[in-house]
Amino acid sequence: MSEQRVVIITGASRGLGAATARWLAKKSCRLVLNARGAQPLEEVRQQCLALGSEVLSVAGDVGDLAVCQQIVAAATDRWGRLDAVVNNAAVIDPIGIYTQVDMEAWSRAMQINLVAPLYLARLGAPWLLQSKGKVVNVSTGAAVHPLAAWSAYCASKAGLHHLTRCMAVEQPKIIAVSMRPGVIDTAMQDQIRKDGPGHMPPDLMQFFRQLKETNRLEPPEVPAKSLAWLALYCPPEWNGEMVEYTDARVIREAAAVFDA
Repeated sequence: MSEQRVVIITGASRGLGAATARWLAKKSCRLVLNARGAQPLEEVRQQCLALGSEVLSVAGDVGDLAVCQQIVAAATDRWGRLDAVVNNAAVIDPIGIYTQVDMEAWSRAMQINLVAPLYLARLGAPWLLQSKGKVVNVSTGAAVHPLAAWSAYCASKAGLHHLTRCMAVEQPKIIAVSMRPGVIDTAMQDQIRKDGPGHMPPDLMQFFRQLKETNRLEPPEVPAKSLAWLALYCPPEWNGEMVEYTDARVIREAAAVFDA
C-alpha cells in the first residue's frame, strides 16, 4: 500500500519538489527529502510531518556522490526499503552562449542535472529491484528543443531523457520514466527573468516575461500531483516514456488518488 512506500525526492525545499513531497505526505508515504538549503528543507519537512508523513531530510549537493550515498542510506537504514526516486533537483546555470559560457559552471550543470540522477538510481537499485520500484526523472521541453543561451540545461536534460530510456532497456524490472512538468511558477523562472537579459534572444526573453505577466505559469501543485502519482503508480508498460504532466491517463488516475 502507498502508506508504506518510501520515496526519495531531490530539490525538495521549494517549487515542484516541495509540492510533490506534500502530495505524497498526504498519502502517508515515508519520505527522504534533499536540497542544498537546510533551513527551507526543514520547513518542508515540518509541513510533511504535519500532513501525517514520516520524513527524513538530508541537506547537501546531489552533485556530490557522498551526499547521494547519504540520501539512499537514510531511507534504507531507517525503513529497510526504497520504492521510488524522484530526481527533481536541477540548475539552469549558466545562462549564456556556449562560446562565452563559464566552463566550470557548464560542467557543474551536467553533474547536477544528469550525473546525480544516475548516482541515486544506481545506489538505490538493489532496493528498487526488490520493490519493483520507480525512478521518475523530471524533464523539460528543453530536452528536445534547443534554446539559445541554455546549452547546459538543454544538453543535460536531453542526456537525462535518453538515460531514462537506457535505464528502461537495461533494467526493465525498475520502471524509469521522465516527466515534463510544463512551465511552472518557481524560482527557476525568477532566475530566467533576472539573468536572461543580455544573454537570451530578445524574443525568447519577452516570451518568458509574458508568461509571468499573463499568469500562464503553472502553480507547482498541479504538475506535482502528476509527479507524485507516477512515483507511486506508474505502470510497467510506460517504462522509458517521457510523460506529459497533462497526460489524460495521469490526470484521471492522480485525481482519483489524491482528490478522493
